Amino acid sequence: RRLLMPGNQGTPDAALLVLRDFDGKRGVLAAIDGRYLSYVLDLVDRRSRQVLVVGPNWLDAEGRTHRDAPPTYEVAAVSLASQRYPLRVLSGFPEGEEWRSIRSQNPAMFGLLLFFGLLAGTLCYWLSRRVASPSSELRRALEANEFIPYYQPLSPGQGGRWIGVEVLMRWRHPREGLIRPDLFIPFAERSGLIVPMTRALMRQVAE
Repeated sequence: RRLLMPGNQGTPDAALLVLRDFDGKRGVLAAIDGRYLSYVLDLVDRRSRQVLVVGPNWLDAEGRTHRDAPPTYEVAAVSLASQRYPLRVLSGFPEGEEWRSIRSQNPAMFGLLLFFGLLAGTLCYWLSRRVASPSSELRRALEANEFIPYYQPLSPGQGGRWIGVEVLMRWRHPREGLIRPDLFIPFAERSGLIVPMTRALMRQVAE
């Protein structure tokens, strides 16, 4: 039988792991000082948390025994059980420990990650400001008076005599240059902006 016992009045901070075995009238009793167990638990990795669970009790790395439920870990949780004895070791890190570890162990890398994170966020924000839907881009161009009239003469035959002109709309884009109407008129018709665009064009013709 294996028992994890708390300390007594003489050694209140030292738990005991006791092994009792009997064979008839003969028996053996072995005890391991909890200070050695806590030392081994603390020796594994000082940054992680380890506890030894024996039956309903468990021992933390400070050598204290507990009878409540053992702790659970959010990061890199590991449970290693013995195949021979009813004991197991739980190990892991509390939530957020990965960032605390990077910040304390690798401050230069943490600063670099923070810098690139801010840079990526700024770049995404800048790109989102540049990329706009066709309707919003047409609305912006309408407010900026980028739609200009182009006049195409109308002639009835080969004589070369004009009988009038046809007004065509062109988009004078600040970055793309002159855009043909067949590339933006369908979007204007679907978005309902073709009417205010035509009115703005006619005002320019009247002027």
